[in-house]
Amino acid sequence: MSPRDSRWRLNETQFQAYINLADHERILREARQNKSMPEITSLVVPYTYSTLMAIVTYHLQVFAGADPIFKVNAVKPESMQVQEWVELALGRNCGHVRMVLKIFQFLLDTQIYNLGVMRNLWKTEERFTTVSRAPQIASPMGMVPDLSAPKDRVRERRVMFEGTGVTNIDPFMFFPDPRVATVEVNRKGEFVFWRDFEGMHSLVAQEQQGTIKWLDQIGKRPRPMTTGGEASIPKSNRNMGSSGELDSSLWRNKDYQLEDYVQLDQGSVIIQPSKLGLGDSDEPDKWLFTIANKNQIIQAEPLDLDHGMHPVVVSEPYSMGYAPGGQSMAEMLEPIQAGMSWMLNSHIANVRAFINNSFVLDPNAIDMTSFKDGRPGRIIRLRPSAIGRDIKTVIQQLQLYDATQQHIADMEVLRRFGDMISAVNDNIRGLQQTGGRKTATEVRTAIESGASRLVMQARVISSQAMVDQAEQMCINMQQLTTEPFMLQVIGPDGLQKLQNVSPEQLVGDFEFPVTDGTLPLDKIAILDVWKEIFQIVATNPMLQQMYSIDQIFEFVCELSGARNINKFKLPPQGMGMGGMPMGPEQLQGQAQAGNVVPLFPPSPNGGRGIPDFGGAAA
Repeated sequence: MSPRDSRWRLNETQFQAYINLADHERILREARQNKSMPEITSLVVPYTYSTLMAIVTYHLQVFAGADPIFKVNAVKPESMQVQEWVELALGRNCGHVRMVLKIFQFLLDTQIYNLGVMRNLWKTEERFTTVSRAPQIASPMGMVPDLSAPKDRVRERRVMFEGTGVTNIDPFMFFPDPRVATVEVNRKGEFVFWRDFEGMHSLVAQEQQGTIKWLDQIGKRPRPMTTGGEASIPKSNRNMGSSGELDSSLWRNKDYQLEDYVQLDQGSVIIQPSKLGLGDSDEPDKWLFTIANKNQIIQAEPLDLDHGMHPVVVSEPYSMGYAPGGQSMAEMLEPIQAGMSWMLNSHIANVRAFINNSFVLDPNAIDMTSFKDGRPGRIIRLRPSAIGRDIKTVIQQLQLYDATQQHIADMEVLRRFGDMISAVNDNIRGLQQTGGRKTATEVRTAIESGASRLVMQARVISSQAMVDQAEQMCINMQQLTTEPFMLQVIGPDGLQKLQNVSPEQLVGDFEFPVTDGTLPLDKIAILDVWKEIFQIVATNPMLQQMYSIDQIFEFVCELSGARNINKFKLPPQGMGMGGMPMGPEQLQGQAQAGNVVPLFPPSPNGGRGIPDFGGAAA
């Protein structure tokens, strides 16, 4: 992996439109010492940043714009009953791990490095919580709660969350099996490793939970690890400050040494346990290993996951399919951005030459003090020796030619080349063309018409990584969930209700579809569609006999955000033609005409009657 580092560092500085402030300060300092006109810092056109963020924004809306994020398709009829629960449970897991942020970083890595990686390991979060509990008293049935006594507030350690913990892996710290295609390493690779740094206090907590051992073998204070020699810390430029030095919370001194942190190399490896003294089985199996500071294994346990993959998903959207390490979009745009920056800076330099007029003059005939006065409206005085001479023979301004007049127009040509390479146009960037106000449908159509290649790339990323991501999270949930939990499900009446779901209710066989790459409908577009449906049903008597217009109206109100529409409902009344309610006067007139009869007939005493239910008192 290390041969890619230099390319990746260049991509990082290009994405950040990096300018070294130290060089700028040096130029200004030298200019002040020489009392000359200070030079300006060369500008970097942030074209790469604009383009890559437009691509990431589109893909993020494709993959994370819907709720829930991951969809499943039932394979067998009995699985259809729990399909909605599985999708909602996946959505609950995604919300807990902030899946939108994970997907964003994953997509950004695919554009900068042409390598995006996410790790999926099951985690159980336990923490202390304060609860109220009645004191226990003795009874013939044993110890029972005393409900008459005031409750005590106690702290208990409880399981707060069970689910797949999703973590982005830094491409500089990812070490896959190089003998297989990187995007297939989770299925075909013999091993996959990744690197991280953690403090000793965090490792001690994990040791107390029983997940790791033998911390005392790596020492109380880990040895410093520097970036020199065999690099333990990646030489990434993403943390480079304007001073030109790397700025990271991992480095504590001027030698960039990592102190009080332990380097952890963790990975999934296929081994034969009998050959390593880890069991009697000769069958190859996946194990999870963690190596601290390259000298002590602190974790070795079977990785018995039903999905059968290494716990990572990988995407290389710009690879040719046969070899890893293809060019990223940042690398493809590098000459475009460099050319645009050069044209802009050369034009600025030429304009500065025009502003600072150049003269040819006779210093014996000109008062140089008045000539060097740079204030507007200055007066240049002649010496007595210049009296009677033609002023043109004393001072003459040089005629300069602006050779950069077309540079700004040429920058537009380069930008079009870059747009052709990246498949990003102004509509995808969110820049609206002139021509008056446009509707949301027009904007959406313009974006989708120019995003055919982005749609294709979204399908590729979905096939490479997102399908495996959904499969790993779903099967982990079915295999490892032990605690029941609550879900908000939509009932037949369209209202959300709480549903208690046990681990047994999530069992089923599912497929995980590849996304079509198009943008999901936003709430405004869905609301517009349902408004049209409501108007059609409200004006069609035949449809009113088939559909409940009041429930459609309540659903439209819920989509628009009006959740409390039911508080404005009138009490039930008679219904007239067209489904419209009738007031008391209309009901009275219909009763006199014999069209309606009272629900409760008058009683013999003149009051309102009570229906007779077979003699039973009502």
